[in-house]
Amino acid sequence: MKNNDFALGLDLIEEINILRRNFLKCLNDLNTPKIPSTIIDATFQTDNWVINFPLNFYNAVDSEELNLVRKLGLINSLYCFYLLREDDVFDEYHLPKEVFRKFIVATCNSHPLRNLAIGQLLHLCGTEIYPYLFRYEKKYYEALSFEKSGEYSLENTFDESALNILGDKLIPLCLTFAAFCQLKNCVDKIPLCEELIISYHVAKQLYDDLSDLKSDILKPDLSYLIKVCYGGKPEKNNSLNSVLEIMYNGDIDYKAIEIIDSYTIQAEIMARELNFIFFLREIENLRMNAYNYKRMDI
Repeated sequence: MKNNDFALGLDLIEEINILRRNFLKCLNDLNTPKIPSTIIDATFQTDNWVINFPLNFYNAVDSEELNLVRKLGLINSLYCFYLLREDDVFDEYHLPKEVFRKFIVATCNSHPLRNLAIGQLLHLCGTEIYPYLFRYEKKYYEALSFEKSGEYSLENTFDESALNILGDKLIPLCLTFAAFCQLKNCVDKIPLCEELIISYHVAKQLYDDLSDLKSDILKPDLSYLIKVCYGGKPEKNNSLNSVLEIMYNGDIDYKAIEIIDSYTIQAEIMARELNFIFFLREIENLRMNAYNYKRMDI
């Protein structure tokens, strides 16, 4: 079945299947410890915008250069697969020891995938890719540190600088586009991609915080949105009802929706300028989901 959305001329299902096969071949070649097939199956889906991100580059190459896009897609999947396993370790430390140990093991098993991804980027671009790798990973870990430190000064408002730091959590996704631009001599487009990723992830983070209130309130690391409700100083005995009461009385959820709309507009401008067709669809879906937001009953 062909996916001809937006006249891509690209069979998305086929490309994701090719990507998955190449990823599994890398696992076999590396002789890595077993990674559960359930994780892989959940990763290689046509609607996984992180995994299909490099397919956005297809419109900027000639048809015979599709192999370059596929190679960058494989590098992206190897690199992001490791980062997602690492995210689990940061997020799930509160789980029982025997469960959390599995996340640690999965992260250890995925380290060779990151090494292979970086090695392939060096093979393609040489050491010119290093400044982007260092800068993106620095921003990524600074964002994680900021998020986990809980050092917010919010006072029932949204701090723009804090939001942009949270947006940096997704900045490593720009790495393959930076490589693409170096190979295609269009490095002036890299800042557009960075702005796109940061703007989109701010909106995505806020929407996820709105959607996951019931589960987030039970975690030791409260979400950014919950911390906004408490003015950066959560109470010791947090409850969903107390958060909802503060949120609804101050219209904090509606302010979040306004911010989501603003940041998705910024992201859409960048995506159109870059002709990132798949990402445009993701932005439109996020905006529609935010538009259909409804409050929970207290």
